[in-house]
Amino acid sequence: MKKIYSILIITLAVAVTTVSCSKESLETSPTTAVSGDGLFVSATAAMVPLNGIYRSMYSAGWSTTGNTHQCFGITAYNLMADVMGDDHIMSGQGSGWFWYDCTYNVKSRYTSGAWRSYDLWSAYYKWVANANYIIAAEETMEGLPSDVNYVIGQGYVIRAYSYFMLIQSFARTYKGHESDKGVPIYTEPSAAGTEGQPRATVQQVYDQIVADIEKGVALLK
Repeated sequence: MKKIYSILIITLAVAVTTVSCSKESLETSPTTAVSGDGLFVSATAAMVPLNGIYRSMYSAGWSTTGNTHQCFGITAYNLMADVMGDDHIMSGQGSGWFWYDCTYNVKSRYTSGAWRSYDLWSAYYKWVANANYIIAAEETMEGLPSDVNYVIGQGYVIRAYSYFMLIQSFARTYKGHESDKGVPIYTEPSAAGTEGQPRATVQQVYDQIVADIEKGVALLK
């Protein structure tokens, strides 16, 4: 498990660092909203939605109420995972930040559309959906092979990381629960009429994660 997480973090970090350090990769077009026409026609064009995914990772407001106090992007989800782990103890409630993640016993926080569980689910599945659009263009995207691989590889790693965080948050641990219900798997671009998928097994989700990691790492070498 730690190996999977380490590979994901290192691969994403290298990709982001490369983007931030290259003058040629600076994008002046807005990354919050772009036209669908020709969006993935080339590796250069695809950098816009790819950068948009990274930008959204530190954005707030994925929950229905835009609760920025509790839900402020990927940092909130990482802190949530820390306080829910066995190696972190909160001895006092303080101002209430992350206290409910630590105590596990406030059902309303996990069934509401305004708190972190809803926020986390919405965010990671949005990143899965966006990554799927990038990955789907693998065979048709124009550009140098190295540039295309650079974009598509990040799509695979983003999808792997998203499913890793989803399965950690919404299913039981892998060991001994391989056939238990995990989370729904989507590997194709979604549209308004896309039919929802049932929960895959824990084993199936981890198989998808490993396959995406291996493909992403191979493309980014």
